[in-house]
Amino acid sequence: MRIQQSLLRVLTVEQQRSITPPPLIGEERDEESGLLEAQARQDLESEGCAPCYPARLEVPVRHPPEKYRQIIEYWQSLRSTDDVVLCAQRQIGESSDTTSDYNENITGRNPSAS
Repeated sequence: MRIQQSLLRVLTVEQQRSITPPPLIGEERDEESGLLEAQARQDLESEGCAPCYPARLEVPVRHPPEKYRQIIEYWQSLRSTDDVVLCAQRQIGESSDTTSDYNENITGRNPSAS
């Protein structure tokens, strides 16, 4: 009887470990996106890189103003960016070659050539 109870407890623990939490939806997802974007904004700014949109825009950015639309759509077009645009910018910005390509292609200037 004790062996069966112990086995049941072990199975229960193993089952708990294998449970995948449900995906975030709605407000929970938006809140997580906001936290990730805030951290990415802070990281970018501390590295001297300007975030691609101002902090005053609501996160996640779903309807950007025309002024920021092209750059936000660029970052959103990258694989697995989803709602975390600044996270993609931060990740790609870690490569100086990619950053130079981005600056030249999107902004029309290459700071490394200055």
